Amino acid sequence: MRSILWLTLAALAACKSDKAAPTTGRGSSAPPPVTADAALPPPKVVVDAAPPPATFNQQLTPDGVGPLTADTDPTTLEKVFPGLTIKVEHDEGEDHSSDRYEVSAGTSHAFDVVVDNFLDKAHAFRVDVWTGLFATKDNIRVGSTVAELLAKDDSIACKRESYAPNAEHFEHALFCESQRLPNLAFYLDDKALPGTDGKVVLAKVAQMKFVRIIWKNPKVKSG
Repeated sequence: MRSILWLTLAALAACKSDKAAPTTGRGSSAPPPVTADAALPPPKVVVDAAPPPATFNQQLTPDGVGPLTADTDPTTLEKVFPGLTIKVEHDEGEDHSSDRYEVSAGTSHAFDVVVDNFLDKAHAFRVDVWTGLFATKDNIRVGSTVAELLAKDDSIACKRESYAPNAEHFEHALFCESQRLPNLAFYLDDKALPGTDGKVVLAKVAQMKFVRIIWKNPKVKSG
């Protein structure tokens, strides 16, 4: 009788050991199996390389934008701004012809050099600065506020203007100008402060930041 009981228990134990242990599910305490992919280290995130340190003048003045002045030939921009990437876009129409030199530092669209071929093909009509790459002697740049400019220069005035339809779709603007910095205009987001054309009270725009700074070539006069 004992022999029969021992054989029965042994058979039950053998059957139990053939059952695989659960690896997933709420009833399991065992960890899930590790796949080959999960065992590999996470992929490295590719970060855009920073542009090389600027080796050119980065000051905004009435005379120009860094090394670019009223007499600079736009076709020499690669030499004037070493380390930056330049792409040229041509826009031609019945009443306009222009070239836009889009200049980038790394992945950042830093500034545009605009040439109006109807006025002067050999010199910039204006430069649109979109980032803080350039600054005035008082360190005013894209991203600075009207209050910061006012603290350095009490000659500034801000206003809103509207324009006739044009090729650049530049229909309206809100900007500040300084008597001490002719040829420069400091632009704000006009959509952030709707209103009518004319002078704007400085207190209303004091905390707004400049989103673009434009230098106009005083030697290239528009018609």
